[in-house]
Amino acid sequence: MTNNRPAGSHRPAAAVAAPLPTAALPWRLLSLALAALLALVGVLAMPRAASAAELDAIKTVTITEPRDEVHLWESLRIEATWAVPDGSRAGDTFTLAFPQSPRVTGFATTFDLKTPEGAVVGTCDVTQDGFACTLSPYVETATNVHGTLYFWAQVDDVGEGGTFAFVTGNDMVIKVPVPGGGVIPGEGWSAPEQPLKNGWVSTDGRTAVWDVFVPSEFLAAAAGGPVVVTDTYDPRLTMRDDSLVVGYVALADWDDGDFSDDAVWLERGTGYVYTPDVAGSSFDLTFVDPVTDGSRMYMVRYEMTLPAGVRDGDTFGNQIAGSTGWDDQRVLEYAGAGGDGDGDGNGELRLTKRVTGDGAASVPAGTEFTVEYTTERDGRTASGSLTVTDGATVSLPGLAAGTVVTLSEVSPAAIDGVTWGAPVFSGEGVTTVEGGAQVTVGEEGVVEVALENPATPVVPPATVPPVTEPPGETPSVAVVPPTEPPAARPTATGGALATTGATVGVLAGAAALLLGTGLTLVALRRRGAAS
Repeated sequence: MTNNRPAGSHRPAAAVAAPLPTAALPWRLLSLALAALLALVGVLAMPRAASAAELDAIKTVTITEPRDEVHLWESLRIEATWAVPDGSRAGDTFTLAFPQSPRVTGFATTFDLKTPEGAVVGTCDVTQDGFACTLSPYVETATNVHGTLYFWAQVDDVGEGGTFAFVTGNDMVIKVPVPGGGVIPGEGWSAPEQPLKNGWVSTDGRTAVWDVFVPSEFLAAAAGGPVVVTDTYDPRLTMRDDSLVVGYVALADWDDGDFSDDAVWLERGTGYVYTPDVAGSSFDLTFVDPVTDGSRMYMVRYEMTLPAGVRDGDTFGNQIAGSTGWDDQRVLEYAGAGGDGDGDGNGELRLTKRVTGDGAASVPAGTEFTVEYTTERDGRTASGSLTVTDGATVSLPGLAAGTVVTLSEVSPAAIDGVTWGAPVFSGEGVTTVEGGAQVTVGEEGVVEVALENPATPVVPPATVPPVTEPPGETPSVAVVPPTEPPAARPTATGGALATTGATVGVLAGAAALLLGTGLTLVALRRRGAAS
């Protein structure tokens, strides 16, 4: 590192230290050693997260199909028994690697190991090289956990000797005799004389592979034009258009079926025309200018995706047909895998739901309620949830005697017109705890718990209807008598007095008096004239 301090600058004081006295050195070294020891003890005392363990669980391996002899490329059904030690934990695994000579390749798949009651003990993944099973929390609340499993594999080479050597995860070798004493090499096969359909499941466990062989004379054009080859397959399968290959091999180069180096592959559009059906369960092939003198074997290979959820024993049909009347068909059977598990002293909790109260009729049928649970035994816990409907019973299997189960219900979903009351757990041995209930699994194994949800109808508030007038009647109108306006205050204008209401009254009285006097005089005059 470059020193950028100017020349002649002082050395930092912290870098200058007086030498320790010789007598102090042993104590100094002792202090350092003690500090290091305490640090090491602290590290060792720190809690460590539990890690999954590889268990020596595989006990036996047996080939159950075929029983008499094994041929190259033949499929084997392999069965095994297993048992894990008490105290195993969720996440622990047990594995088995497949033989390398003779080589065995597994058909990939995944399956659960279940008890007769349906509890999952573990999950197994089969690959082309072996299988691995991972244990579930079931093993933490059970003892003497054991079971069986089976799977399918394919023999890929002849190898040496008459023994299949399987290897466990703990490097224990399990030797299994090859039925018949050794793998029999392929003897080849003659070119078919009729159109032939064939199929199998790939070792990836997801693909159906189909082969079609058509002797060239069956492609001779008919009166209506070239022969159209139609392939019709199970609609549950999905065609992989890009997997289609079409070609031919001269019969002179057939070589008992070992013709791969001599095959000629055709280009789409120039060598053949591929027309898939819009419905998705068939396609047509038309060969462009095929040789039809019987000297060639035309070949078609393609792949299809198996449906999700395919199970052991499922079958899929496929038919090939020529427009001149020939056909052939095959049924492919899926060979899956499976297994089981069980344990001693396992109990079961059965939870029954009831919706009660005057509002129960307003709760839609099929409404789901969720109950969360936690199990505890010997300091080990597991948790999960159960879903139940009114009147139904759900089970929580795989509970060993002495397991404490704590239950709490998630607040039910709001429903119009209903008010939920507090949930009520009941049953023999059920005790109330904060937020729910608790029960302990006994030696009898089965615990019955009832869960009641009171439902009260919501009463709408009372309303007063508006008052309306009867039709045909007109409401009366109040007559308000006119009122005299207030008298205006006299105001002087131009030196004259303003005319007031009193003045008008005097003038009106005088006018009335004069009028009365005049009328009287007229009447007297008429009377005098008459006399």
